[in-house]
Amino acid sequence: MKFVEQSYLNELNAKQDPPILAKLRQYATEKQIPIIQEDGMHFLVQLLIASNAKRVLELGSAIGYFAIAAALLAKVQVVSLEIDPIITEIANRNVADAGLLEQVEIVNTDALIFDSDTLGKFDLLFIDAAKAQYQKYFEKYEHTVNTGGIIVSDNLLFRGQVERPETIISRNRKQLVNKIKKYNSWLKDNHEFLTYFYEIGDGIAISIKL
Repeated sequence: MKFVEQSYLNELNAKQDPPILAKLRQYATEKQIPIIQEDGMHFLVQLLIASNAKRVLELGSAIGYFAIAAALLAKVQVVSLEIDPIITEIANRNVADAGLLEQVEIVNTDALIFDSDTLGKFDLLFIDAAKAQYQKYFEKYEHTVNTGGIIVSDNLLFRGQVERPETIISRNRKQLVNKIKKYNSWLKDNHEFLTYFYEIGDGIAISIKL
């Protein structure tokens, strides 16, 4: 049972973010481009600061929103892989507009075929690309995360549909939700990481590499 209205929490948590972030949120809404929800972004920024993270790897740049937020607010270096060349161009333009070209690198590539051994080590890996491929991303890139580092997986509740699949009509959506549910179970049972799931944004898992 929830005892606090979300509007009250929003009021308490209202912060004056850099204007570029509000601009990117508005653009994403207008163009219907999915990005991490605002409360999820702030949660991860706090996580980056608290863990003293220096380098972040992101799978799924979209318009560069999280990469820019992490660089501006947590002062980290970010490498972000994005499969869509048009979106990559938009993200790179946004990074340039934010004055972060020396802090953020957006690479146009398919993360599933990219040579992950060329990247070096990271303190945090943020997985926010194709939901059906999350386990493959995790397994391919977990070696890039330092011991004690963190892997973050977003959208694991998928608008409540993972918990209530009976509400789904579309066959394709059911298949996607089933894959997310299987990934959640796989994460829970992965003993090389300590994972907890949070009802933040669209559902976030924090996995600490043991």
